[in-house]
Amino acid sequence: MGVVIEAEEQYKNMLLEIAQAIKAKITFQENDFCEELPEHVKAGIL
Repeated sequence: MGVVIEAEEQYKNMLLEIAQAIKAKITFQENDFCEELPEHVKAGIL
């Protein structure tokens, strides 16, 4: 099962501690909101 949590950087250590306590695997990735925009919007920005 996968879960997505959006949180500020200041909570990263707390999330890691919780994951360790419940024996869960946790990974972090930086999302660039621009990647989610439709192509025509990206073209308009450029």
